[in-house]
Amino acid sequence: MFLTVPLFTTLSLAYGLLRRLPLRRATFSTVANAVRGPWWDGILWGDCSLWSQKLRYIHSETKVMFGVDVQDTHQISLAPSVDIVQKYHEYCGMDAQRPNA
Repeated sequence: MFLTVPLFTTLSLAYGLLRRLPLRRATFSTVANAVRGPWWDGILWGDCSLWSQKLRYIHSETKVMFGVDVQDTHQISLAPSVDIVQKYHEYCGMDAQRPNA
């Protein structure tokens, strides 16, 4: 395990560099893009490839929290208003098939 993890990490980085894939620091914006949600996708539409400083300037007035989206209670994501994540509740996310109510 001490050899395998660094080896695969190095291979992954080399693969990305050879294919000229961009490397970004793990900032709030990159993490937010990973968890996202419908509201966050709408806010960042077309802006996700901008530099962090430019994103902060454009969206400086945007208030966001992480939790269960009030507008979509099956989604844990970033939204302007959220509820608390319940420990034993199952959330299906954006792309999952939602159960009929």
